[in-house]
Amino acid sequence: MQDHQGGAAVDTFDGSAAISASRPDGDAVAAGGRPKIGVERVRTASLIAAVSDIATVIVTGMIAKVIYINHVLQSEQGSEFYLLVTLAMAAIVYVFFAQLDLYELDVLATRSPVHGKLVGGVFLAVLTVLGLLFLLKVSDYFSRAWFVLWFVGSVAGLFVTRSMVRNWLRQRLQEGRFRNRVAIYGTADYAQRLNALVQSTSPTSAVDCVHLRADHLSEGEDSGLADLRQALQNGAYDQVIIGLPATDTAGLHVAVQRLSAFSTELLVCTDLNQSLLPVKGTKILGKTRLDVINSIPEWDRPRGLKMVLDIVMATGALVALMPLFLVVALAIKLESPGPVFFRQRRYGQNGRIFRIFKFRTMTVTEDGDLVTQAKKVDTRVTRVGRILRRTSIDELPQCLNVLLGDMSIVGPRPHALAHDQAFERQHELFALRRRMRPGITGWAQITGFRGELKTPEDLQGRMDADLYYVSNWSIWLDLEIIARTCVSLHHGAY
Repeated sequence: MQDHQGGAAVDTFDGSAAISASRPDGDAVAAGGRPKIGVERVRTASLIAAVSDIATVIVTGMIAKVIYINHVLQSEQGSEFYLLVTLAMAAIVYVFFAQLDLYELDVLATRSPVHGKLVGGVFLAVLTVLGLLFLLKVSDYFSRAWFVLWFVGSVAGLFVTRSMVRNWLRQRLQEGRFRNRVAIYGTADYAQRLNALVQSTSPTSAVDCVHLRADHLSEGEDSGLADLRQALQNGAYDQVIIGLPATDTAGLHVAVQRLSAFSTELLVCTDLNQSLLPVKGTKILGKTRLDVINSIPEWDRPRGLKMVLDIVMATGALVALMPLFLVVALAIKLESPGPVFFRQRRYGQNGRIFRIFKFRTMTVTEDGDLVTQAKKVDTRVTRVGRILRRTSIDELPQCLNVLLGDMSIVGPRPHALAHDQAFERQHELFALRRRMRPGITGWAQITGFRGELKTPEDLQGRMDADLYYVSNWSIWLDLEIIARTCVSLHHGAY
């Protein structure tokens, strides 16, 4: 018997069914058939990205040599040694990028925050090459200015070529190519929900086939499961999801036993209800599985890279900007009575309360149960304060908070206690932002969620951005946020 549901062909046999999900390229994959997409083409996408990265590094290195060595210095140095260095640099860049997961399909296809990783990877490669040249005692042969020009050119070139690769790959994905091939085995309600979930949340995955489990097992295995095993023997899928209720212990045992012998990634879903808490993974205690809600994060380890970055940048900023601080302090005192610094209680890491430092920009210094948010047209803001807020100079004294250990250069922005408590009453997950030290700037600030929170959507957007940062922190993400903050300083607060 053949039926049609939601555009997918359903072949029913012996109480079970295999649904061939239609793909964007118009082809449907029958149960046990071999799809046209898979690991081979995924590797092709990674290879194309790697080749473009390597070519970009080599080409920009030689262009920098021609521009600076041949034309600016008018030197007659040959290109052979420069070509050898660019080849070495390209190979090292590839190794670093691979270690940073920059050739993963999801990273290549989506607009995930990888700019920090790109810059960091190239920077580390430059340092590695310089170290090798120093050990070989040939570093004096190469111009430092050439290295700087090459570094800048490589980063700019990689941004462009990566964007081109992403656009090309997204077009191929829309055509149904390069996708992660997924098969689902389970009951009808589980299969339908999991199918919709994969399609909506994973742009690089495609459900090629859904095998419905029979209501009653016969001899330990139904025809849907047998059909799926045959398809796996033919290498048809990259991932299999088993969707059965936890109460169906017999069905789960049989499905896992029959499908675990294949090299395909195997996932099990036993509950369709949305998790009450965000789960970061699982651990096994004895023979009992535990869901991981919070793990000890990388940035919480003593003497970590984040701490080093904070101390170096905060100290450098305070020393370099001291003349500006003196001018700002004088301007504040001359315009209106009151302190130079505005200090207000904020929640820090793990809910610890600290006092934040800012240049005073208003005629009031609220720090109680009622704190009014700054508005676009706010009569409390002084003339000097308006300039400071527009240029974000009022935030610079928070470098003192960084050195005191209350804040970080990058992290979720802290709010006044009254606001924080109100936001937590609206969103039960809001307090998760306090898992790490608050920051002078953050992912929310560079993605459009800074300033006054006028609507519930504004609050939701900021919370989601902050929680994304907390869950996905890396030193490369910090570097990207710092760089993008410097570029967008002219978009200060009002």
